Amino acid sequence: MQKNKHEISSLQEHLIGGDIKALEIALKLEPTVGFPFSDYKYYNYDWDSEKDYYNFINTSEKSSSISGHIYDRREETSYDITIILYKDRYFAQVEKSWDYDASDNISYNNDSFDDYLSALKFAYDAVFN
Repeated sequence: MQKNKHEISSLQEHLIGGDIKALEIALKLEPTVGFPFSDYKYYNYDWDSEKDYYNFINTSEKSSSISGHIYDRREETSYDITIILYKDRYFAQVEKSWDYDASDNISYNNDSFDDYLSALKFAYDAVFN
């Protein structure tokens, strides 16, 4: 028995919704405003100009976002995750810092995506892989 397109589409939506919720829980994401941990890291290849980047930072300070904090006791490593929507793109940043490193070393993984699920998967991979 062949299912029609609508039924397949509804099933896909249900499965994607399940993935989204599971990823949000795993990343401990909660509603926030802006980038609560630190500004989105600037890399010149991500932006047309510095002005474009600063427009993003100024706009995002007042924008809704989702953020989470995860601490890995075994690795003595903290992860601060933030995802924000700006100009129809989801900007994801994962900040990784090590407790055992006295130099206050922080690495930034960030990228932007057309869809929310891709941003979540990026953040999940940065934390758990």
